[in-house]
Amino acid sequence: MAGKFGGVDLTNLTQTGLNAWREADALKQAQEMAAIEHQEGENAIAGAKVNLQHNQMRRYNDGQKAMGQLG
Repeated sequence: MAGKFGGVDLTNLTQTGLNAWREADALKQAQEMAAIEHQEGENAIAGAKVNLQHNQMRRYNDGQKAMGQLG
């Protein structure tokens, strides 16, 4: 493993570097998951808007049919 170089203990520096790399990797993974979850949320909102529009059109058409039958 690491030893001393120029009187500096490289073991702690190596461990610190590994810890920093692991933290950076964990952050990257968290950002990727957040981006996926954000996209899933956007997709859910878009789907809900389409469903709402379809329901509104169906109600409008049902109303038009009802008025035609009454009139």
